[in-house]
Amino acid sequence: MHNNTTPLKSLAIALVLLILPVMMIPPNIVRSQGATFHLNAWYVVPPTITWNPFASLSVLGGAQGLIGSACTLPLYSFEAYHGYLLPLLAKEVSVNPTEGYLEVKLFEDTKWFNGKDLVPFTARDVWTYFVIQWKIFQNFIPWLLDVRIVDDYTIRFYFNRTVFSLTAPIYDPKTGKVDTTHINSYSFTTNIWYQGFFQILTSQITTPYNIFGKYAEMVANIPLSEVSKRYNLTALQNEVRNLPMDTPWCTGPFWPDPSTLTTTSIKLVKNPGCRWSKYVQYDSGEILFARAEEQMIANMINGMNLLTWHGISPLTLVEIDKSAGGVKGAWLQGLEVQGIWFNLLRYPFNITEVRWALSMLINVSEAAKAFPPITLPYTDLVTGQFKSSDLPTWITDNLPINYGYNPQKAYQLLESVGFKRGADGKWYMPNGKPFHFEVLCVSAWADWVSQASNLAAQWQAHGIDAVSNCVDVGVYSQLWSTFSFDVTLNWDIINPAGLATAYTAYLNRYWPSLSYLSATKFNYTWPVPLKNGTVIYVNPYYEQMKLQASVPGTSSFWDAIAKLAWFWNYYIPTYPIWNFRRGWQVSIVESNFAELLGVPDAQIDVGGYKMYGWGIDKSWVATAWYSGSYSVYVWMMYGILKKPTTPLPWPPSKPPVNPYNLLPSEAKIVSITDLAKPFLSPTPTPTTSPTTTVTTPPATTAPPPTTAMTTTVTTTVVVPTTIVSTVVSTVSSVLTATMTATTTVTQRVTEWATTIAIAIVLLIIGFAIGWLIKRR
Repeated sequence: MHNNTTPLKSLAIALVLLILPVMMIPPNIVRSQGATFHLNAWYVVPPTITWNPFASLSVLGGAQGLIGSACTLPLYSFEAYHGYLLPLLAKEVSVNPTEGYLEVKLFEDTKWFNGKDLVPFTARDVWTYFVIQWKIFQNFIPWLLDVRIVDDYTIRFYFNRTVFSLTAPIYDPKTGKVDTTHINSYSFTTNIWYQGFFQILTSQITTPYNIFGKYAEMVANIPLSEVSKRYNLTALQNEVRNLPMDTPWCTGPFWPDPSTLTTTSIKLVKNPGCRWSKYVQYDSGEILFARAEEQMIANMINGMNLLTWHGISPLTLVEIDKSAGGVKGAWLQGLEVQGIWFNLLRYPFNITEVRWALSMLINVSEAAKAFPPITLPYTDLVTGQFKSSDLPTWITDNLPINYGYNPQKAYQLLESVGFKRGADGKWYMPNGKPFHFEVLCVSAWADWVSQASNLAAQWQAHGIDAVSNCVDVGVYSQLWSTFSFDVTLNWDIINPAGLATAYTAYLNRYWPSLSYLSATKFNYTWPVPLKNGTVIYVNPYYEQMKLQASVPGTSSFWDAIAKLAWFWNYYIPTYPIWNFRRGWQVSIVESNFAELLGVPDAQIDVGGYKMYGWGIDKSWVATAWYSGSYSVYVWMMYGILKKPTTPLPWPPSKPPVNPYNLLPSEAKIVSITDLAKPFLSPTPTPTTSPTTTVTTPPATTAPPPTTAMTTTVTTTVVVPTTIVSTVVSTVSSVLTATMTATTTVTQRVTEWATTIAIAIVLLIIGFAIGWLIKRR
C-alpha cells in the first residue's frame, strides 16, 4: 500500500504533538526549564532505611517533615490564618448534620508513583489509611463511627452520635467553698464532632491499597471493641510498621529518589502522578541535611535554601543576608503568641485579684524589648483568641476586665485582698511574708531567659520580689506539666489563629489542668461577673467539650465561646504578652516568594545592619500553619511559587501578591463557614442560667496558704460526673473495599474526660514539638 504522507506533513504533525501539551498549560504559567530548589533541615539519616510510613524511623518522617510532605498529601491542607481548606487530593467536601457524616469527593486524575509505576489513587486508598489508623492503631476514637466507600472517588466518614452530660455543684473561688445545695445539669447532643474534621481532612494519606489494603481488610468488618479481642494489637501494629518498603509511593508534587539518599541530602524529582504536576514549575529539588548549624549556614551562604525558618541567631542571619548567594533574612510574624501561666493551685496565685494585679503590672511594650527583633507586644483584648475582632461585639463589649499597664489599679487590687506595702517599698502577703515568687523558663533558650528576666525586673520595680528560674528543658517540662511552678513562660497561651481553631484555646492551652480536674475544679460551675452587671455561671469543662463539638458559626459555638472568653478574661489562668517575629531564610534566586510578601512593614536594625520585617497580614503566606503540608509545596502545586528569570530586588518595593487571586480554576478553596452552612441559625444571645444581678464584685478575702495541687473539699460535695450515652446508629459498614452491607453499630459508653483530653493534648503537643524542633 502506497504511503502518501509527505515529510513536510510528518514534520507538521510532529510539531503539533510537541506543542499541544504546552498549549494545554494555563496561560498564567510560564515554565522555567530545569528549575530546581533546595531546602535545609535538621536530620540524621537512620542506619536502616525504610520507606514504610508507619515505621518509627521512616525516611518519610525525617528532615522535619519536608520529605514526607513532598511525597504524600492530605485530602486538604488547612491554612490557619484565613481558615481555608486548600484542595489537594479532594475536590469537594460536604457535611450532612442529620445523618452525621462528612463526605469527600476525590480528584480522579491523581496517581501513586513509585519511581516507575503509575497507579490510580482512589477511595480504597483513603479507606485503607483510616481503617488502619482507627481500628489497628486506635486513633480517631471516640468520635469516628465508620468509614464507607460510596464509589471509586467518593468516601464518607460517619461520626458517633454523642450525648455529653455533666452535673456539677457551684464553686466559689473567692472562698474555696463548694455549694452542693445547687447542682447544675448540663447536656448537649451532636451528630458531628467538629474537632474530627481536621484530623480527617488534613491527615496525609500514605497507604496504597495494593500494599496496605490487606491489613484494613483484616479488621474491616470487626466492631472496634472486638478488634483487640481477636488480634494481639501490639503484634499487629508491629507487623504493619515492619512491612518492608524500599521505595516511596507518592501522590505529592515530588518523588524522593531513594538512589540519591546520602548522609547529607536527598534529591526530589517532580512526580508525574501528582494531579497538580502540570502547574509545578520546578523539575527537581534537594533537601539538604544538617547536623550542625555551621553546615546549614554554609548551605545558605552558597544560596541553597528556598524558604525555611530555623533558629539562627540574628547576627548570623545578617551574614547570610550579606552573602552573594541570594538567600535573605526576612523577619516574619507568625501564628505564635507567648505569655505566662499562673499556677491556680498555688497560693497566692489562686487569688483572682493577685493574677489581675500581676497582669496589670506588665508593660507589654517594655516586655517586647526583651529580645528584639523577635519579640513584639501583644496588645489585643484578652479573650483566649488571636483577634478579638473575630468575635461579635456582644461578646467583647461584656468582657469583665480591661487589662493593660495600670500600676495604681494593681496596687488597689493587692490591698483589697490583704497585701500590704512596707516602708521599704516591698509588698508583703497577708501572712506577713514577702511576696516572693519565681518565673520558670528554659536556660538553653536565650529569648526566654531574656523574657523571664524582663518580667521579673518589671515586677521588682513595683516592689514584688520576683526572680527568674531558668532550668534544663527536661526539668522545665516536668515542672510545668505537673503544676510545680509559681509563674511560667509558655507558648500555649491562646488560640493563635482564626475561629476555625477556636477549640484549641482555653483548657486545651492550659492543658495539664485536664489531668487535675479534681484540683482545678474546672469541671465545677463558676460565677463570672460581666461588665453589664450580670453574673453568669460557667462550667468551663463542659463549655470546652461543647466548643470542640460545635462547627464555628452555629448557635452552640457562639454560646460556648462567649462563656469561655468571659471566663478566661475574668479568671486569667494565662496572660498573653508577646507576638513573635522569626528570622526566616528566603531565596530571591530560587523563588519569587519576595513578590508574595511585597513591601516590608518595618525596618529592623540588627547590630547596625538594616533588615526588614513583615506583619502577619503579609507573612501568613509562609508562616501560617498548612496542616498536612508545607507552604512551599502548596504554592508550588498551584503554580504560584516559581523560579524568577533573574534575581528579585530586595527588599521588595511593590504591594504583596495575594496567591488566592492566582489559583488554578479547579482549586476550589473551602472556608469553615462553608461547612457550617447546613448548621447555621441566627447568632443567639448566650444562655446564662442561673443569673444574678450584682454591683461591683466584692473583694476576695485571701485564703490561707496552700501547697501546690492540694484542695480542701467537704465530704458532702457532689462529684461531677460525665457520661457519653450509649446510642445505636444504623450505618453502612464496609466489609471490603468494594462490598458494603448495612449493619447496626452500637457505640460504647465512653469516658470523655480521658479520651478527648488525650486527643487535644496530642494536637497541642504536636504543634509544640514542631515549634521546639524549629528552635534548633
